[in-house]
Amino acid sequence: MNILLIRPNSTNNKKDTYITFPLGIGYIASVLKKQNHNVFVIDLTIEDVNYESLTERIKIINPEIIGISALSYSYNQVKQLSAYLKSVIDSKIILGGHLAYYSYEIVLNKTQIDICVIGEGEITIVDLLQNMNQLNKVKGIAYKQNGKIIVTEPRELIQNLDVLPYPAYELFDIEKYVDLNDVYLSKRHIGGNKIHRKISMEAGRGCPFDCHFCSRTFRKVRKRSVDNIIGEILYLKEKYNIDTFWFQDELLFSNKKYILEFCEKIKKYNVGWYGNARIDSIDEDIIREAKNSRCLEIAYGVESGSPTILKNMNKKITPDEIIKTLSTTIKIGLPIDMGLILGYIGENEKTIAETVDMFKKIGYPGLKFRYITPYPGSHLYNMCIEQNKIVDEESYLISLGDGSGPYRFRINFTDFSDTKLKSLLRETSDKVLFNYIIYLLKHPLLLITRIFQQDVMNPFYIIYNRIKKATNYDKARKIK
Repeated sequence: MNILLIRPNSTNNKKDTYITFPLGIGYIASVLKKQNHNVFVIDLTIEDVNYESLTERIKIINPEIIGISALSYSYNQVKQLSAYLKSVIDSKIILGGHLAYYSYEIVLNKTQIDICVIGEGEITIVDLLQNMNQLNKVKGIAYKQNGKIIVTEPRELIQNLDVLPYPAYELFDIEKYVDLNDVYLSKRHIGGNKIHRKISMEAGRGCPFDCHFCSRTFRKVRKRSVDNIIGEILYLKEKYNIDTFWFQDELLFSNKKYILEFCEKIKKYNVGWYGNARIDSIDEDIIREAKNSRCLEIAYGVESGSPTILKNMNKKITPDEIIKTLSTTIKIGLPIDMGLILGYIGENEKTIAETVDMFKKIGYPGLKFRYITPYPGSHLYNMCIEQNKIVDEESYLISLGDGSGPYRFRINFTDFSDTKLKSLLRETSDKVLFNYIIYLLKHPLLLITRIFQQDVMNPFYIIYNRIKKATNYDKARKIK
């Protein structure tokens, strides 16, 4: 069978500016190749999006099945893309990813998608292709029949992720994914003047925590074996000269024994790596071992420095725990990336001041403030539906793909006026950066140390990047 897999763009008919390797369709492609299908891929995040220019390519491929993988904010692009595809070729269109999982009713009612895969797709897609004429036999899908949406029995999770083949890297133009342009990574830890090449990977799936703003897909955590991960790293290093690996797991640092085993085995291969941790899922031993094994940064889901906001989010962490973990990470010398949210339920002048003061105590430039954005699948989104804060779900999904991402608010959960809330992101991030500069001026030896660091710890490097080499964040925060 000829099968075409497509990742849609997510920023309104233009190339995305922050490119990651499409692991979702990469895994699906590898599974389909093992089934002896002819697989083709088109990644619209790296192309100038002009659907008409795709017509000849699609007709040459002549796919019997077209698969699309998309997140919730790509709904409008999926709607446009599926309508275009149906006008070009008579193929069944299957949608996977978060959008299919959480919004299959809207997708099936409002777009030209034929089937939604609900959950992991690697086993489902094989089952589905074998039973296209008997869809009721396939677990984990939703489809429309005689005007009615049918949802089949849920599919069991893949317990042993090692059974999955590596993503089908050979189908992609890898050179378009490997640029290392992240301001949050430390140049001194990467080392030397060598041009480093980065790609995203997956060490596991799932997160056991229940933060109310998060639309996690899987509650149960399943990890690939460390040896299986190392094998993929060595393959990518040898074949594509990649030496920096970003683990996109919702929670890479979830188990101390596991992460220490990984640190011990990865250190001999002279590659850089980084991933996500919770404030309370990590300790000093782990941080030191991570640094010794060339971890380039740790990304923490901090979200706020206010106990009120943290409680409202169901984060189950405290400001004191945040201060302790961030201070330990800084002391050991690892750069920190972090998620910070403004405008959550209960946000006011006091809670914002608590967040600003927390960073003042730590002496760190907490930069990545974003407005709270309810995404399908989260408790917060469901609350918005129940309270009629989101009345038209399709219109809301379309708004998520307007290119501004979480850098403008869509729902005001606070007592601030809309005008005041609109200005808070820039005002708060600038206050924290200003306090950090003052902190360094009061500690001249630390200032001198930081000046020689080409990472987020150097305030001049941050300002330089904002002006001369702005990151996506710095560009997006200027949105009015």
